[in-house]
Amino acid sequence: MTTLTATKHILVCDDDSDILELLNCLLVNAGYSVAVAHEHHEFMQRFHETKPDLILMDVHMPEHDGFWIAERLPTNERIPIIFITAHDRPVYRVCAPIVGAEDYIAKPFAPEDLLARIKKALQPTKRVSVRHFLDDL
Repeated sequence: MTTLTATKHILVCDDDSDILELLNCLLVNAGYSVAVAHEHHEFMQRFHETKPDLILMDVHMPEHDGFWIAERLPTNERIPIIFITAHDRPVYRVCAPIVGAEDYIAKPFAPEDLLARIKKALQPTKRVSVRHFLDDL
């Protein structure tokens, strides 16, 4: 575990409790602080309470989808969003960056793949050595 992951807070939003539990365990074991939400009201409450460093959000949820939620986030701060979805459609890959997402990953995914994407999204925007990046995984 590195200092980078030990200090970062991730907010996870998914309507599937099993996925939330799996992601919570994975992220906590990787050294992140985690808050979870099942739907948009809970997400917005947790967002304002926790001030996350990164957001993992399902695209398909009841009432409002992840794109709808992302469009309503404050624009004065840049918080990386990674969308996760079981419905991998090309149009979603186009919509994700339009609403400000850093990345998009389809379920099922390898835990190492998600952790690498999170690490990349939390990195400063300068170029980094691939060796340094891989050594910390």
